[in-house]
Amino acid sequence: MQFRRPRDSQSKVFCFFSSEEKSFPPQERQPLRFIAIWLAVTLATLALIAGFNAAVDPYLVTGAPRIAGFNAAKPEADTHTALAKSHLFPRRHWRGLILGDSKADIGLDPHDPAWPADARPVFNHGLPGIGLETILDLLRQDLATAPINRVLILIDIQTLLAPPLPALPSDLPPPPAALPFASQDINDLLLATLSMDALHASLATIAAQGRTAIADLADDGATGEGGLQAEVAATGERALFAAKDAELTIRFARLTAYLREHPDAGAHRLDLIAAMIASCRAHGAALGLVVAPYHADYLTIVTRAGLWPRMLAAKSALTRLAASSPGVRLFDFLGDDHFSTDPVPPPGDRTTQTIWFWEPTHFKKRLGARLLARLYAP
Repeated sequence: MQFRRPRDSQSKVFCFFSSEEKSFPPQERQPLRFIAIWLAVTLATLALIAGFNAAVDPYLVTGAPRIAGFNAAKPEADTHTALAKSHLFPRRHWRGLILGDSKADIGLDPHDPAWPADARPVFNHGLPGIGLETILDLLRQDLATAPINRVLILIDIQTLLAPPLPALPSDLPPPPAALPFASQDINDLLLATLSMDALHASLATIAAQGRTAIADLADDGATGEGGLQAEVAATGERALFAAKDAELTIRFARLTAYLREHPDAGAHRLDLIAAMIASCRAHGAALGLVVAPYHADYLTIVTRAGLWPRMLAAKSALTRLAASSPGVRLFDFLGDDHFSTDPVPPPGDRTTQTIWFWEPTHFKKRLGARLLARLYAP
């Protein structure tokens, strides 16, 4: 059997048992060539962007090494704290653990000399805006992942009064949602390498190298005070206090109204603390509970809102729970003392700085050092 070549000289047809192949006329090949070139350029561009973002690692997801002058400081991780810390924690066998909201994140130093030897190295897993439910979830996850010997949980006494109310407009935005078709790790990697947010963050990270007044997230989870220092330099501490006072006034007015309609709203909040105690006991970890310190401005606003008796009752209930739990140490730093009465600069003064507080709710690391020294005093 023989196969003959077609007489049509403008085309070639691949024949059975033949080395000849089909080809397209020039006018048909051009669109295919354009598509192939466009696809190759697009894939190459995405690969370059992904490689660049992975090398800069602005959100601390890929684990790229920190290089001085290139990506050593991580100011953009401050906008993705939960994402960054979820990837930092599994990279080392931590012995000590800090949990709490942004006050713990900024105010407690994992490298403070007061930490006992059996707690080192310490990881700061404090996250902005979290409540007791999230703290309990993080505690359980972390205890199951690392050989933790000591846990410090910073308690915002307000969280014992009621479940979290809907966020105010000034609160942090929710984290980006996971892709419906991807696991969390894949979603995190895509967010950190192939998103426009990551590219912008990588460029901002490189541009920020060499500056001191920037928010930076260390590999042990501690957020530096550079971001707050930049705010103070721009507006003065008086402005920070005034803005936070206004926010707290609105927040506590809402909380008062809510508790008026739901007087038993916080009745079961101590159950979450009890669950934290049980989790630490099950893993053999010593637990320190610390009622967070606040500035006198905060205490004044709480009193005006009529909430101080409720907070005293919550502190008493927490004290009884800790006293009935062997191995748990409770320290209460919420009250009127020389720390909380730190003088606020007068109006118009943009240079004088406070000693212990950035604003009514966030204490400085120097006060955090006093707290740790008292908690772990020999």
